[in-house]
Amino acid sequence: MVMEWAVNYAYERGDVVIDVAGNENQSTVGYPAAYDRAVVVEAVNNSDVRVDFSNYNAGVTVDEIIAIVEDSSSNID
Repeated sequence: MVMEWAVNYAYERGDVVIDVAGNENQSTVGYPAAYDRAVVVEAVNNSDVRVDFSNYNAGVTVDEIIAIVEDSSSNID
């Protein structure tokens, strides 16, 4: 409840709350990322495809802020 209030308060002041989707390859996104007024960062490769360790949810889209963490053109082992 307090966290949601804080996210709403920040939003109403014009601030942005950014949180990660998570890295457990689960179909849930934690809080505060799951709140409507928070921005979710999800890990994708350079083709905008979710990497297999990143959490996912129907509410998270590539239109949100993303973090490219896997470069398929790289040959680094």
